[in-house]
This record gives sequence, C-alpha cells and structure tokens, in this order.
Amino acid sequence: MKVGEPQIIALNLRQTGPTLAEWLKAREELHKVLTGGEKIILRDIFVFTDEELASTTIMPSLRPAGATNQTAVEWKRRMGVTVFVEGEDKGGVMRYKHSKGLFVPELYLLNRSVRPDEDTIGNKNAKSPDGLIQVPNKLLIGLFGWCDADSLHFAVTGKHLDPDTVCWFPHDRFPGGKVARGYWFGRKVNLYWYYADFCLLCCGARSAKKVPLKT
Repeated sequence: MKVGEPQIIALNLRQTGPTLAEWLKAREELHKVLTGGEKIILRDIFVFTDEELASTTIMPSLRPAGATNQTAVEWKRRMGVTVFVEGEDKGGVMRYKHSKGLFVPELYLLNRSVRPDEDTIGNKNAKSPDGLIQVPNKLLIGLFGWCDADSLHFAVTGKHLDPDTVCWFPHDRFPGGKVARGYWFGRKVNLYWYYADFCLLCCGARSAKKVPLKT
C-alpha cells in the first residue's frame, strides 16, 4: 500500500439472517469497520415497526450525521472498489445538490433488489429524472444512499446493486440540471451525470421510506 492510500478492509457478513432486524445488525458492524471502531445501535436511534423488523424484502441505507457524498466515495474505496467519478478533479460528487447531508443521522428502507423498482424501468415504465420526480408521494434514494445500500448488500449477499442496470438519483443535480446516476462496469462503479430530460430504458430509480428518529 502506498503512503496516503486508504487501508482496504475486507468485510464478509454472509452469515447475516434474512430479516431487517438482522440486516440492521450487519449495518452496525459495517459502520464500526468503516469508521474505525465507532459503535452504534440503530434500534436505539430510529423507530421501526415490528412488521418492518420482521421483513425479509427490505434493507437499510444509513447516512450518518455529517456524511457527505465524498464520504461515500472514500468508503467505497476503503472496501477495495474502484470508483470512477466524473469531474473528480473539479469537485465531482460534491457538486450535486444534497451532497453534504444533514447534521443528524438518516436511515432509509428500500427494496432488497439488485434492480431498480420495476415501475421505473424498461419499455413501459422508464421515465426521465424530470418525470420521476413528478410522481407524487415517492421518496427516491440519492447517491449516498445507493452507495451505502450497495456496500451492505454486497457484504451480506456477495452481489452488487445494478450489475446490469443504472440507477438515477433524480434529486441529486448539478446547478445546470444534470442528474447523478450510478452503475457498475465490471468491478468498477461509475458515478456519472446525465441529462434530466433523457429517458433511458436501462435506467430506473429506487423508492425509499425515511425512518423517523427517536425523540
């Protein structure tokens, strides 16, 4: 390892059980490794229903307080992933709206699927990012959330999100309107932009539910 390069971590959580409750524990272990030892208990921070905890079809995506899009990139690289960021020398992922996150932790629940939501992709359902944000009462996951969910999904299942598809992050935009998206190319993940009014059949999005903080 060269001086200044991040230490690569190897994390195998393949023994994780199928319920969300067990995936939350896996995410706590991932957090401890990524942060160098910080311990959290997600059920002490957020409010989950019994139905959610027993579910075997949803997964968590955690954005710790103050975590930025650049944090997501650095954590990917710490896990040994090659990340291509368009315009990295000019600010890259930090140029998008929502790149800095909040001062409180955020946790989202999304479908445990390697493909985007089926009602957002393909011949009949694909929409441009501008079209996706017009769907009422639908919260769509962003760049940070996708990176985090992918890391956890891979640690637990050995499979990345979007190996054959592309995920739009419709609300993560440059000032000029270009929209972020993420996808895999072999063993490399690309975090690039595309045009907000383009509808591409291989591109979809992922809806999520934001989990409330305990008061």
